[in-house]
Amino acid sequence: MSTQDDVARIKAETAALRMRHRQELARARREIIEDAAWERERRQTNERVRQALARRDAELRRQKLTALKAEVAALCSPAPAAPVAAPAAASRPRTEVVDLRAHTAPPAPHIESISSVVDDLTAIPGIDAATQRRLYLAGILTHRQLCHTPATLLQQLVGPGHPVEAWQADARSLIAGAAG
Repeated sequence: MSTQDDVARIKAETAALRMRHRQELARARREIIEDAAWERERRQTNERVRQALARRDAELRRQKLTALKAEVAALCSPAPAAPVAAPAAASRPRTEVVDLRAHTAPPAPHIESISSVVDDLTAIPGIDAATQRRLYLAGILTHRQLCHTPATLLQQLVGPGHPVEAWQADARSLIAGAAG
């Protein structure tokens, strides 16, 4: 073999190595670009997931807050008064038209005393005037209502440390004494 053949063979091998090297560099560049694109897409997806979770958590907090506000409002508002049955048609008083210019006003009709509708809750040991006021504002006006109100609700109304179960037992005793 001649040196010219060796030189030609070395040039061909060098050209083939350069070509293979360029191809490997091009493939490496493509992989780097693809990896960068994949990483960018992964970050964007993670960010979208974080935002969706944050929105969901905020909505859950809003729902819980709304539910708690409704519960507090229900606990703080007085209970609706029991509906009063309309008197029978025969017992309805007759309506009179009175000319106020000619006559004095008729006497006021008899109104039952409030004590027939509301019990004195301070008769129960441990209930003072302030506690009675809180119970009245919550719609608990009678011993019977005090007995039928759940102890946990009473505890929330008057605060911790009050013997609400004992109050309920005393109220039952008062009701039994009044009935007997």
